[in-house]
Amino acid sequence: MSSIITIAGFTGSTRTESSNKAALRFAQELLPQHIQLDLLSIEDMSIEEINERLQQADALLIATPEYKGLLSRTLKHVLTQVAPESVAEKPTALLGVGRGHEHVQLRHLLSELNAAVLDEHVYVSPEHLQADTTRQQISTLLTSLTQRVQDETAVPAN
Repeated sequence: MSSIITIAGFTGSTRTESSNKAALRFAQELLPQHIQLDLLSIEDMSIEEINERLQQADALLIATPEYKGLLSRTLKHVLTQVAPESVAEKPTALLGVGRGHEHVQLRHLLSELNAAVLDEHVYVSPEHLQADTTRQQISTLLTSLTQRVQDETAVPAN
C-alpha cells in the first residue's frame, strides 16, 4: 500500500449545488494530507471510467439523499452497472444530507456487490451541515473508514 490513502467519493445527486456534493467537499477539507478524496462526478462519467477510479481507490465515501427510502436514479444506475470487483470488500462509508435515515436500498445494493460497508454513518439535515457537531461526526466517520483501510492492508509481523 502506498503512504497515500485514496477514497473515491461520489453522490447520487446530479444538481451542481447539491447538499450532498457540499458534504463531500466539507469532508475533503477535514482529511489529513496523507488521505486523498477523489471526487467523482458519476453523472458525467462512463461506467468504464467509474470502474477504473473505484478500482484505484482504497475506500469509498458515498454521500446521497434518500427520498421515501429510494435512491436517486443516477446512483442506482451506477451501482447496478459497476463491476462487482471494483467495490468488493472495499471499505465503504455512507453520508447523507436530507431527511432520510436508513439508506436501506443503498445498503442492499452495496451488499450485493460485497462492499465492506461500515456500521457507522452520518445523516444530517441541510441546515446542520456546517455545524461543529457535524464536523466532528464526519471526522469520526472518516477516521473509522481510514482505520479500516489501514487494518486491512497491515502486514502481519513475523
